[in-house]
Amino acid sequence: MSQKLELEIPVEVENLKLPNPSLLSLYKLNEHRIIYIDYEINDGLLEVQKEILLYNLIDDDMNIPKETRRPIKLMLNTPGGQLLETFSFIDIIKISETPVWTYNCGAAYSAGIVILTSGHKRFTFKNAKAMFHQLSVSELNGTASEVEEAQKRIAEYNESMFNTVYENTSITSKVHKKKIKEDWYFNAEEQVKYGIVDEIVTSMSQIIQKQ
Repeated sequence: MSQKLELEIPVEVENLKLPNPSLLSLYKLNEHRIIYIDYEINDGLLEVQKEILLYNLIDDDMNIPKETRRPIKLMLNTPGGQLLETFSFIDIIKISETPVWTYNCGAAYSAGIVILTSGHKRFTFKNAKAMFHQLSVSELNGTASEVEEAQKRIAEYNESMFNTVYENTSITSKVHKKKIKEDWYFNAEEQVKYGIVDEIVTSMSQIIQKQ
C-alpha cells in the first residue's frame, strides 16, 4: 500500500515573492548602461547624474581606457522641463570620460533637445521629433522688481539654451532668427541635416552594441 509523502514548506520559502518584472527589466537595462529619460525634466534628473558618475567610477577603478569604455545610452522621450537641472546635467555629460550617447526615441523638445545635442554620439529614431524654441512665461506675478528679475532669468536661460544648441549643431543664430518666434520642429532627416544627431537608428545594433 503506497504512502502519501507530505512535505512541509518552510515559512521563509512559502512567503518568498518573485521580483517585480519591471524591476528585472530595469536591472537588465542598467546592465547594458541604457537609461530612459521618459518624463518631464525635473530634479529627478539628479538620479541619472549619479548613474553617469557611477559608471565612470566603475570604469576608472577597472583602469579601462577611455576609448574602449562601454557607452552610457540615454533614451530620450521628453517634452522638456526645468533648464537649471538640464544645464547641470549636460555639465556632467561634458566631463564624463565614459562616453554618453543620446537617442531621441520619441520626442526631444525644449530642454530635451539641449540634452540630445550634448551627447558624445547622437541618434534619432525614424519617427522621432525634436523641437527648439525660446522660453516664454504667460503670466508673471509679484512686485515690479520680482517680475523684472524673473524676466532677466528667462532671458539668461534662453541665451544659454540657444548657445548650447548653436555650439553642438550646425544651427546658427542667423538661421535661428528666422524661426525664433515659433516652435521649430525637426523630423529625423532634419535632425541629421542640422547636426542635432549624427545618424538615424535603422538597426538594433546601433543601440545594443558595446562600442
